[in-house]
Amino acid sequence: MTTPVYIYIAYTIISIAMTAWVARTLYKNGRIFLVDAFGGNEKMADSVNHLLVLGAMHFFNIFNFDRMRKKGLNHNSMPPVLSGVDSKPWA
Repeated sequence: MTTPVYIYIAYTIISIAMTAWVARTLYKNGRIFLVDAFGGNEKMADSVNHLLVLGAMHFFNIFNFDRMRKKGLNHNSMPPVLSGVDSKPWA
């Protein structure tokens, strides 16, 4: 395997670990806020808390996939054509 492959593997492992840590921290600390926001209704707060963690991870994944797609499309496109002052041929 080449160096970039090792880098991607390390990045993936670190990303998964950080995502799990952040999700656990937000889940634990967010529950207290949500219970207060829902007037002590713990079942509702727990339900919303589960959905917020999943929704945030889904948004993060979609955002990154969109960036990768745009980068791939821009990489294969033609360079921009200059316009303006130099657009008229010299006679």
